[in-house]
Amino acid sequence: MSTRSPSMWMATFVSRWLAKVIKGRSAQAVAPASTPTAMSSVSTPRTSTSVPHRRHDGPAGQSPVSTVRVSTAHWPLLAAVAGVTLAGLPTVNFQYGPDQALFAYIGRKLVQGDVLYVDWWDVKPPGVFWTYALVAWLPGGARTVRAFDLLVTLATVAAVYALGRLYWGRGAGAVAGFLYGLVYVTGSGYWNMAQPDSFMVLPLVLGVLAWERGRQTGSRGALLVAGVLFGVAYQYRPVVVLFPLVLVAWQALEGGWRRAVESALLLTAGALAVQGAVMLYLLLGGALGEYLYAQFRFARHYAALGGPYAFDRLTLGNYLSGLRGGVMWFVNSRLLLTAPAFVALFLGGSLGGDRALYRCGLLLLAAVVGVAVQAKFFVYHWHIALPFLALPAGWALVQAWRALRARYASLPAAGGLAVVTAALLLLTPLVTDRGLGEWRDLVRYVREPAYRSIYYDRFGLRGHGTYSFKASEEVAGYVRVRTKPGDTVFVWGYDPNFYLLSGRDSASRFLSLLPLMPTFTPAAWRHEFVQELERKRPAYILLQRGENARWITGRPDDSYEWVPQFTEFYDLLQREYRFDRRIEDYFIYVRNH
Repeated sequence: MSTRSPSMWMATFVSRWLAKVIKGRSAQAVAPASTPTAMSSVSTPRTSTSVPHRRHDGPAGQSPVSTVRVSTAHWPLLAAVAGVTLAGLPTVNFQYGPDQALFAYIGRKLVQGDVLYVDWWDVKPPGVFWTYALVAWLPGGARTVRAFDLLVTLATVAAVYALGRLYWGRGAGAVAGFLYGLVYVTGSGYWNMAQPDSFMVLPLVLGVLAWERGRQTGSRGALLVAGVLFGVAYQYRPVVVLFPLVLVAWQALEGGWRRAVESALLLTAGALAVQGAVMLYLLLGGALGEYLYAQFRFARHYAALGGPYAFDRLTLGNYLSGLRGGVMWFVNSRLLLTAPAFVALFLGGSLGGDRALYRCGLLLLAAVVGVAVQAKFFVYHWHIALPFLALPAGWALVQAWRALRARYASLPAAGGLAVVTAALLLLTPLVTDRGLGEWRDLVRYVREPAYRSIYYDRFGLRGHGTYSFKASEEVAGYVRVRTKPGDTVFVWGYDPNFYLLSGRDSASRFLSLLPLMPTFTPAAWRHEFVQELERKRPAYILLQRGENARWITGRPDDSYEWVPQFTEFYDLLQREYRFDRRIEDYFIYVRNH
């Protein structure tokens, strides 16, 4: 069963809605704020109290706004997109990390007609696999996926711009969009980009934007669309449910329970339409049971193991320590966003009474709670917080410019803002140093072929970590020349990139040790795994050292050293395979002939 239809539907839906959002307001007039605040001397936020009137500049069937006029009206957005594109171009040359390779491998198989969770199992919701199915089959390998990730980031920049423009004007929207994109493309790194959390931000922000329109205009259709968009985001991470809950609670406080209940019903209807379609699709493919197990049982046990901070076992004490450490790391490493955002939330929200800033603060809180309930505190889990920091940060920088401009001439005012911005950049080396370093290294990669081996060290140092692209490439090359197309192989560890680089398929639907080594997964899975190996007779089996951690499987054992405890697998290995050689942390076993 092919998955082209759901993935193509999601892409078409999002792209059309985004185009409507950006272009649809270019001929609208928005009323000024009805109630002055303490910040009114420097702030002219957009209001939500009146329905804007649309001009009709041409006859029916003719576009009322020309391309030139759209470009003129939205030049700040174009500048933001250009800046993020420039900063993000080096990421197109990134190789896959293990996560991205897993998504790409399964995505390719889905295009070929395989069924997710049945033919290939993973714990992630289906959205990321369908997203990869859109592009992973195209030529270019990792670069194609990285380019697609950059395009999605630029679309998200436009969505953040549209939301900021709705709140405070195009200046704040453009600065917010630029800050979001800049921090994402420079501060994430190859392992943390093109993740489910990367792709879910676009439908999440569009969902908030649609909800805002529904709240302002009373449009039930907009609220229904918001629910659909939240439903799409749910297919990447279920924690997205926290965001519509915050919005409904806000509406209850602002407009009464009747409007809040109506909004909740429409949001729920839209989200359930998407989720119902997904579950029907999985049911028809015979994958619904596996999906439900992955999302509700496996994911619960996996989260209960905690993260790297819980090396021995998860306790309340080390969880709170991990939460504190994660928040402090996120805030301190992204001061370009967090410092102006917190100033805005305090001055404009708490003191100034700006309701849009209040909502941004609540949505930011929902994002932090979403990270906390996952209990891992991985870097990419924090992506959902970026737009709700970027929006108040954009507001703060625009208000700073207006305040300076009210006191000084243009040149001194620009100089003062430049000093503030430079200080924030200097305090955010994750953005500045890494961003400049990526460009420097990309230029050397292009101009100096001999440098490319050093360049690839950024994707895991060989012999110094749990993953190394260079080691994976070497092992894949070794196996590829000793096998023929159609042969299967298996890696006991976590290196799905091996399958892509070698061009050889996995002999098991389980692409890593993650479903097989934990204490909480069904014993029947391990028996099924061995039966698959006996049936498909892989030409090579590779055992990786150093690919396990207690917070991944619940076991303290090393991935390689635990194999003898998996007696059924170990007996097969001893009976039908012989040790060939070791390359880095890969112990290579070849089948006896």
